[in-house]
Amino acid sequence: MIGGVFVRLLKHHTMRTFVSVLAAAVLAALASTASAQAYIGGVIGASDMDIDCRGASRCDQGDVALKVYFGLPIANRVIPTLALEAGYIDFGEGQAANAVASRKVSVSALTFAAAARVKFSPVLSGVGRLGLAYVDAKATGNVGPFLVNGGSDTQLTPYLGFGLEYALNRQLKVTGEVDFTSFDTGNESGSVHQIGVGLQYQF
Repeated sequence: MIGGVFVRLLKHHTMRTFVSVLAAAVLAALASTASAQAYIGGVIGASDMDIDCRGASRCDQGDVALKVYFGLPIANRVIPTLALEAGYIDFGEGQAANAVASRKVSVSALTFAAAARVKFSPVLSGVGRLGLAYVDAKATGNVGPFLVNGGSDTQLTPYLGFGLEYALNRQLKVTGEVDFTSFDTGNESGSVHQIGVGLQYQF
């Protein structure tokens, strides 16, 4: 048991260290290209998470999702439209319940990705994102009047995203986006994604 706790603490510390180094590298890259036009964005949408609903008479695998992100173009000859992005996604909660018990799973993630854009017209572009997500997942519940800790964990997982961007003017865009990753509470794991609409502002 002590060994398991030690391994868990070591894993958590290693993940936090990796994310700190990755974040520092992203910030350094962003700082080195400070002359590029940075952009920020916000998205509101709906999430869907693959929670276990076996034995549940009521199951809600979706919630309101919120996403914010910051990006900076990285000039290069191979992919002229390449950018680095860092973001945060709150996928909300999934819930399952029956007559005697209920359970909630909440998921959020920090994302670090490379984003590449393709112009379809002067005002319409497509974007693809590929990177890593530092996902925090927590399960809580109750059996009758008793609270139950369903487990919690953080992990580094692949992150994938796609979107469309419509330019209203030179600085403001309307976006439609979908983001995919996965979660693990320690006792339960699955995929999670969000689809939503938002605004993006380029400085």
